[in-house]
Amino acid sequence: MDELPVLAHFEDEARWTLITTDKVIISRGEQTRTLRWTELADATVDAGYASAMLGSHPRGKLALSRLTLVCVSGERVEVEFEAGPPFIGIWNVLKTVGNLRAG
Repeated sequence: MDELPVLAHFEDEARWTLITTDKVIISRGEQTRTLRWTELADATVDAGYASAMLGSHPRGKLALSRLTLVCVSGERVEVEFEAGPPFIGIWNVLKTVGNLRAG
């Protein structure tokens, strides 16, 4: 099966994230990080960040924009996306991938 693009977040030429049928590619300037689905255990929001945003922002959960990808190795990779429904959608996709891998 050929790898296909699924979702993308484009901030500018240096800052973007691409989710494919095989992996997540995160570009942040000079650094590009690739995480294969097999490396992804979970996608979550840091509790401190979530509490701060939920307690101080009138949009509540829709103000969240920073997602933490938890790798099987225990490494945590923070990725920023557009807040609101785009963030919630990407979070759900990546969380599902982690759950499928674990199941």
